[in-house]
Amino acid sequence: MKKSMLVMSALALVLGTAEVQAKEIQPIPLAQQKKDAGAAAPSIISGDKSATVDAKDKKAEKSKEAKTDKAKDAKKENPFKEVTAEDIVKMKKDTKNLVIVDARGGKDFDGVMIEGAVNLPADKADAKSFAKIAPVKDVPIVFYCQSTKCPASELEAYKAHENGYTKLYHYAGGIEDWKAKKLSVTKPEAAAAESKDHAKDAAKDVKKDVAKEVEKNAKPEADKHAIPAAGTAKDTKKDAGKPAAAPKKQ
Repeated sequence: MKKSMLVMSALALVLGTAEVQAKEIQPIPLAQQKKDAGAAAPSIISGDKSATVDAKDKKAEKSKEAKTDKAKDAKKENPFKEVTAEDIVKMKKDTKNLVIVDARGGKDFDGVMIEGAVNLPADKADAKSFAKIAPVKDVPIVFYCQSTKCPASELEAYKAHENGYTKLYHYAGGIEDWKAKKLSVTKPEAAAAESKDHAKDAAKDVKKDVAKEVEKNAKPEADKHAIPAAGTAKDTKKDAGKPAAAPKKQ
């Protein structure tokens, strides 16, 4: 009897231990797994977002640095300063000995220029032509052409720099921007009329000089071949009162 009771107690103990172990290793339900995964997800996503933001910030910073370096390099390379129409208007009033150069040539040049400008096509610009419009190397010179699409003015500014000029300015907007702002220009009709008047005056001066030269050269030649003029009546009477000259002996 005692022996069977002991056996049953041992069996109960074994069964109880097995039940406890079964409870301890019971699998986690799927719903609970999803719930736990959802709780952990925000921290992971948050970490990813933070990493992405950091990467973008670094990329933006590098881009900014690259632009700054590029701007510095451009400043070193460009020997001229960019100006606007408003800057030129102010410079015309305040800057002494300002030279404004229209760099257009050929078919691009229609005769309409910024008032006070001189025309010097970029392809004809050299040391000699620069010296005519700006004898001193430190005079301020503004270059412009047709518009932002025209490279002539920028090219001529570089040429001026190569020839030793130091105060150079570039008006990228050109004559199109200047006219759009309704600022003063020289009209081709007026320029043509002035040129025509100069041509007429020059032609008159040439004719006068030629006439004087012809007259000067013709007078000695006429005197050389001139027939002596007959004597006056008084000289005739005087000669009549003299005895006739004796014939020469042979």
